[in-house]
Amino acid sequence: RILMLGCRTSELGSELYDRGWQDITSIDCSVTCISWMREANAGLRPEMRWEVMDVRVLRFPASSFDIIMEKGTLDAVVNGGGVEALRCARAMLGEARRVLKLGGAL
Repeated sequence: RILMLGCRTSELGSELYDRGWQDITSIDCSVTCISWMREANAGLRPEMRWEVMDVRVLRFPASSFDIIMEKGTLDAVVNGGGVEALRCARAMLGEARRVLKLGGAL
């Protein structure tokens, strides 16, 4: 199982799917992005899942994913700098660690 953190409208998940990695869940905080990606992939990639979710509070059980990918999400989280940005980054990475299976890859 693969979790894509902060997917936005990236084609990375779709490209992985088309290469055989089909158990992919992509999340983003943007309702617009998730709606667009669901519509764009409906019928083409039926096993892909798209969910609106905050990367700091993942609604998945512990040890749910073998691989967690992020492509700029951490950079976006810490962009403003300061104490709050560090808290958000720690929350995001802590949640990623919690849902990653032992021996998994981030």
